[in-house]
Amino acid sequence: MKNNYLKLIFISMLCLSIAVLVGCGDKTDDDLPPTITRESLRGKWIVDNVDGKLYMTVPGTPEVEVPLNTYWKGKTFYFTKDNRLYLYDGDIEVNDMGEYNVNDNKVTVTWYPGVMTVELFNDGKNMKLTNLKNDYYQMLVFYTGQSLEEIKKMYRVETDVTFNLHKQ
Repeated sequence: MKNNYLKLIFISMLCLSIAVLVGCGDKTDDDLPPTITRESLRGKWIVDNVDGKLYMTVPGTPEVEVPLNTYWKGKTFYFTKDNRLYLYDGDIEVNDMGEYNVNDNKVTVTWYPGVMTVELFNDGKNMKLTNLKNDYYQMLVFYTGQSLEEIKKMYRVETDVTFNLHKQ
């Protein structure tokens, strides 16, 4: 009787193990993150918020945090059909960033120094664009015309900067 009980436990555990293994194999393409291509980025992406820390120091004053959301929230990254990236504030074009290219999960843009990492979510309607800390410094240099030394005296980028976007 004890032997039958052990066999029943063994068979139950075996069936449970098989069920777990088979269940793990049930992933569909919907569970995988989408492949990032120029086509998957095309369209208007609105900035919901920005994660990251940027600080500014003006001689004679204490360092203060620059609220990135104040500038970026509501702006639109527009990836066009002709493979260009524009930045819009409402209906006003703020910047033509140039042609964009995609390689794996990295986006490079003609008139933007550095690389943006892209995370596209399964629903295809949400995305994160991340600038590495040092690339954000380079962006400030590029757009202000100041030297890196001048930028680093005035600004301190504490973390990578991530733009959380949703597709319009």
